[in-house]
Amino acid sequence: MGRSESKQSFQDSQAAARQSGANAAAAFGQLGPAIGNFQQGVKNYLDWSNAEFAPGGEFEKDTTAELASANSGGQNSTQDYMTNLGLRTGSGTTPQMVRAAQEDDREGRRQMSQRLLGANQQRIAAMGHGLEYAANALGNVPEMWNRAYGTSVGGQGSALQSESNSARTSGFWDTFLPALVGGAGQALTGGFAPGGRFA
Repeated sequence: MGRSESKQSFQDSQAAARQSGANAAAAFGQLGPAIGNFQQGVKNYLDWSNAEFAPGGEFEKDTTAELASANSGGQNSTQDYMTNLGLRTGSGTTPQMVRAAQEDDREGRRQMSQRLLGANQQRIAAMGHGLEYAANALGNVPEMWNRAYGTSVGGQGSALQSESNSARTSGFWDTFLPALVGGAGQALTGGFAPGGRFA
């Protein structure tokens, strides 16, 4: 390959590298906001998950209110039943009825405690899943940058490799110019040496 072809090859690869760089810069310009939006989406999910499942959060408030309401309704209905039974039968409220109502109240509280414990376990598991999802999602962000950046660096590397290969190819003047200059130098130094033509 001659010098002009080598120069043209270098210019072509340089132009390709510039275009590749411009394409990569444009892609990175879009990638940054996209990754930022992804991170914000994960943060929003984590904020919702914490508001919903953290201690004292919406899940716990709703569950406690529902169970307390159900327990209270059951307790009141048992007391109402015993009172109405005593009024209908004319026996009044007997000690057995009072003890039955009290035992029913205690059983309702035990069941409510068990249900609250189960709901709390569900809350903790849901919160753990939310944290795990967020950690895994955010752990992918460095890999996203690496994939994008690694691809652009690979493209630049191949462009530089073709430039390097072009530069290794000797042209006509690369081969013969050193010999011409060396011969001319010897001729001139011989002429200026003592006893030479130009001395």
